[in-house]
Amino acid sequence: MGEIRTKKNTANQLVEALVDQDISHVFGIPGVHNIPLYEAASTRAELTQVICRHEQGAVFMADGFARSSGNLAAAFVTTGPGLTNALTGIAQAYSDSVPMAVVATEIATPFIGQKKGFIHEMADQIGMVKDITKESKQIIDPDNSYADAYTTLQKSLEAPQKPVYLEYPIDVLEKESTTDKNFFQSIKSEFPVSVELIKVAAELLNKSKRPLIYVGGGIREKEDTEALITLAEIVGAPIVSTVKGKGVVPNEHPLYAGVSWAREMMDSDIMQAADAALAIGTRLSARLKHGNYGNFTLPENLIHIDPDSNILENNFQTKVAIQGVASNTLNKIIELLIPFPERIEQGKKIVSVFKEKLDEEITSKAPDVKVAFDSIAKGFGDEVIYSVDNATFGIWMARYFPINRTRSFLFPMAFGTLGYALPAGIGAKMANPDRPVVVVVGDGGFMFTSSELTVAVQKNLEITVILVNDNCYGSVNYNQRKKYGKTFATELTNPDFKKYAESFGCLYRYVDHPNELENAIQKIKDHQGVKFIELNGTFIDWY
Repeated sequence: MGEIRTKKNTANQLVEALVDQDISHVFGIPGVHNIPLYEAASTRAELTQVICRHEQGAVFMADGFARSSGNLAAAFVTTGPGLTNALTGIAQAYSDSVPMAVVATEIATPFIGQKKGFIHEMADQIGMVKDITKESKQIIDPDNSYADAYTTLQKSLEAPQKPVYLEYPIDVLEKESTTDKNFFQSIKSEFPVSVELIKVAAELLNKSKRPLIYVGGGIREKEDTEALITLAEIVGAPIVSTVKGKGVVPNEHPLYAGVSWAREMMDSDIMQAADAALAIGTRLSARLKHGNYGNFTLPENLIHIDPDSNILENNFQTKVAIQGVASNTLNKIIELLIPFPERIEQGKKIVSVFKEKLDEEITSKAPDVKVAFDSIAKGFGDEVIYSVDNATFGIWMARYFPINRTRSFLFPMAFGTLGYALPAGIGAKMANPDRPVVVVVGDGGFMFTSSELTVAVQKNLEITVILVNDNCYGSVNYNQRKKYGKTFATELTNPDFKKYAESFGCLYRYVDHPNELENAIQKIKDHQGVKFIELNGTFIDWY
């Protein structure tokens, strides 16, 4: 650890901490209060400033950046309405365990909470974010501002990962700060794991005749995935994922069965006949028991591993609950496992039969969806990152679309907001400039954040937007028909999307039916810049 005495203002100290935490992108909107933040950021070539059209879009971009790369990004928002506009994005990131840094300003220190009537004033601004951030810190002491910022940012990256919030009163921002800057070593969260619990977990898997692995989006790093696959291959366990866990294990792996959100999966022997299960990287949320999840079950011999002790045994009773980091804990279990070659072949056969039957069912029940899936997969390949909105076609993709790489399927699952896909896709492209990015969004959700197209065009990002247009809030429309036999308050009057897209400078194509989609993708594929495909969404109105 080394020390350098620096003499800067508080805004400079924040920017220094951002750079030292390897943050390369700041998304946001400048306002009168946070101008010093932007001025400080402009002095550092390491920081790319991305000016957005709405703070919700800015936070979604930071989310997409982090989900697709594992690297921390920041969002700068101004006091009051700037922060309230960002709240949905912060809550989405918190629910899906995505790290990010949200930096906001506040009115001058003597007047905080006094209700004096200042512009942007709120009675308790920091109180709004405490339930949707891992750490919320108001910076008051300029001389400790670097350490406060750096350690708070570090907490976002430590398991369990979540957003953090830093708040700067405007009178503190430009105060001179003389700070002992410490070069802190990055911390990787580790937890002492009970040897006895490891033994019990290994024994349950060794004795199992029909083991199951249930994996969520908390498995993100290469070493975690490798350990998970090694364990599955030793015990011959089929692997089922949550939506956030899509791509953790490649769809093409012979033991990967699919996503639990698919009703066919819930009713399958893969889950129903399992006599032991290892759940990892998933909170095992209450919606699995009480939501629209059908016949979701896990066996009595349940092993749950997660770094967040608060979620262990919160919704499902377990035989073994282990607080631990994935690769470290899995490798300790692997050391005690006994290989069963016949069970490995059994697991592969069970998965193969299930996937073949599922493919036949989708082709039979929703042939146009299957054509659309095949066209998209063939048109873009395995390298692509998909940023998908919580809309009818997006739900089909979440359940059934094949993904073969980790951090390649971005979907607002737990909080379930709309308008996520476009800005998150923009963030993903900035984090991964060499990978194709495809945004899949419905017409309703697209209009939530469609103004962020300007960011993609201004930055000359090579992304493809596939807008599935059914001129309504489709998933709500479907649920109304299912429950009431009629629809109400869901039909939409949309703009001319051709004129809309072209006015932003996008290359536009209209596709009337999924069987025309592959050809349309091929025709625009080599265009440099933003491509916009409007797909007639009347081919599917249920999920």
